[in-house]
Amino acid sequence: VNIYPNPAQTDLNIDLTNREGDIINLDVIDINGKLVLSTSFNTTKYVLDVNDITAGTYLIRLRSEKAAYYKKVVILK
Repeated sequence: VNIYPNPAQTDLNIDLTNREGDIINLDVIDINGKLVLSTSFNTTKYVLDVNDITAGTYLIRLRSEKAAYYKKVVILK
């Protein structure tokens, strides 16, 4: 899993390997544990628009039936 750029200003790119066809659930969680955004996709590359997310530090949670992955990201404005 590769999530970039970090910090991000407008878009966050998510590259997955060996996950073609898997449904990936993506959650953006703030530092207080509040769910800010939730979506899903089934491609190996996904671009998340972060323009509507307030500047700060967030946890990206990616989940499929087989695995879970967490990554801390910073959103700048």
